[in-house]
Amino acid sequence: MAGAVEIIDSVKKIINNWANTQMPLTLNADAGDSILTIRNSNRFQIGDEIFLRDPIQGGELSNHVISIPDATHVELAAPIENNWTVNQATYLQKIYNGQMIQGIYTGNPDNIPMYPAITVNATSRDSEWLTIDSTKEDFKVDVAVYTKASTMESGYESCIRLTETIIFGLKRNIHPLVAPYETTAVTSNIDSSDTFITLADTSNLYVGAHAIIEDEWNFSEVIVKKVINNTTVELRYPAACSFSMDDDIQFILLDRFIYNSWPNSTNFGEVYKGTLLKAAKISWFAWEELLWCYPPKDTFLH
Repeated sequence: MAGAVEIIDSVKKIINNWANTQMPLTLNADAGDSILTIRNSNRFQIGDEIFLRDPIQGGELSNHVISIPDATHVELAAPIENNWTVNQATYLQKIYNGQMIQGIYTGNPDNIPMYPAITVNATSRDSEWLTIDSTKEDFKVDVAVYTKASTMESGYESCIRLTETIIFGLKRNIHPLVAPYETTAVTSNIDSSDTFITLADTSNLYVGAHAIIEDEWNFSEVIVKKVINNTTVELRYPAACSFSMDDDIQFILLDRFIYNSWPNSTNFGEVYKGTLLKAAKISWFAWEELLWCYPPKDTFLH
């Protein structure tokens, strides 16, 4: 039976996607530009501290996002100072008080070498009957944020900004993807009104299967209505958005389904881990329905 380890892995992935966001430029940017073209702006927010970096020039710091005009552009508070090109693999990356995320750890290690850092720690798992043949598994996880207390003001501000970014990402993913699951490639574009889709392989699908259609930027929860043949399925209802083959569409067959999750409380304060740190703790829960084909039981003498 899969348990809390996979839940923690899913939470760490969400945190990395939102708190450690890095997105490549798709159009060269010249010194003096303040609007940048990137692959996707969905995980950036107004107020984000960012820097530009590439493997050759290093990085350009001290800038903030002041607007997000559309899905591929961000506007910065100040014009950039250098020229940045697509062929040098230039990235726009979130930072906090001038620092990138230095680590996302499982558990609660005593020694964390560099900050800002994040820990993800499972605290409890409760179970109760939900229906006559299913239970509600209630997982509780603490996400701790640590930043250096360089100054009273900057330490608190960077801790709060990082914490709010994580909370926003968790709220955007109330049905997190948790292993185990199976994936197969979608082999044609999908329109938001489509109920018939083509896949590389349908051999593991069945009527009523709960699945997700996902590319790098969008996802849609779907239910299989009928398996037409070895490459085509009919959905019970249309996909919620359109998907393009250019974005590597995947059809994900779920073995576990988190039907609700939420970061329900946050505490701020200070801790001492070798040095004084500003800290925050986010308490997050996830509810999973676990089906039992037969009542759980075992032998008595063997």
